[in-house]
Amino acid sequence: MFLIAPKRLAIKTDGMVVLNKTDSHKSKVKGVYCVSAKTGEGIEDLSHAIGKAVKDDFDSDLVSERIYRGLSGVLTLLKNSGVASDYYEQTSQNLRDSLVLLEEINGTFDNEDILDQIFNKFCIGK
Repeated sequence: MFLIAPKRLAIKTDGMVVLNKTDSHKSKVKGVYCVSAKTGEGIEDLSHAIGKAVKDDFDSDLVSERIYRGLSGVLTLLKNSGVASDYYEQTSQNLRDSLVLLEEINGTFDNEDILDQIFNKFCIGK
């Protein structure tokens, strides 16, 4: 959470407070940064703090929402495989659906697209 305020505020959550006009504000309080929009004073310290906060919060791999939803769908399909009375049919369909979701993430072409690309380069049947 980043809060930009013209004066000091009591913050009860983790975050950063950015105060403008460093000539009227000086702070040694953790999470409070005084900057000058006019001269740029304090901007480097703020940038460093933001970079450190982002690095500390996001040490794990980041993925887009599209990738997350696709992988979540694959996980759901695989978890549901083998629970129905038609085990083999349902599992094979779930695997096919999972492959489609993974191909959407990776941008892989399906079989029809690949065959179309191959046969578009050849003159067949003349």
